[in-house]
Amino acid sequence: HWSAKDVIAHIVAWKKRMVERLDIAAQGGTPAPIEDLDHENAGYYAAYEGKSWDDILHEHEQTNRTLFARVEAMSEDTLTDPAHFPWLNGQAMWRRLVGNGCEHPLIHLAEYHAKHGQPERGLMLQENAADMLMMLDDSPEWQSIPIYNLACYYALCGRTDKAIEHLAHALQMNPGLSDWSKQDPDLDSLRRDPRYLALYEA
Repeated sequence: HWSAKDVIAHIVAWKKRMVERLDIAAQGGTPAPIEDLDHENAGYYAAYEGKSWDDILHEHEQTNRTLFARVEAMSEDTLTDPAHFPWLNGQAMWRRLVGNGCEHPLIHLAEYHAKHGQPERGLMLQENAADMLMMLDDSPEWQSIPIYNLACYYALCGRTDKAIEHLAHALQMNPGLSDWSKQDPDLDSLRRDPRYLALYEA
């Protein structure tokens, strides 16, 4: 399991990656796609493993300031137009930023709490985040993501009933989540539950 320092370093690394991609796009370039997520994560782990807490926290503060500055420099159209950045494949930039800057960190922080005897603290983070994220966009596609993330967290905490309830709701709102949900390791504890299996029956 990752230490708390490893989790924060991982979050910093991906925020820095987002800044780099924004800078490439601002210069008219196309950021390279991520080919192998596990390989990327292993590289980031190795790069930060020897750094101190102070170094990582300082880098986190600097990265946040830089990312905020890049976002503030964008127009509303740049942030909201799904066609503005072709490399996002039809996704509006604001969604990518929320995913990288908010959803991704919260998922890892909540998982850390769940694995270190503080499931209620992680649950509070996830539930509060879901409430806020769902206010950003009322489309079923967007609404389904926080609900799906809650399903994953409930599954990790052994709250099977709540996990299946939220997973069913998320899949109903966004069937596009189905393929990933079948391989998402966060949901492994549900695989043999008849209620889980029923969600995927034709």
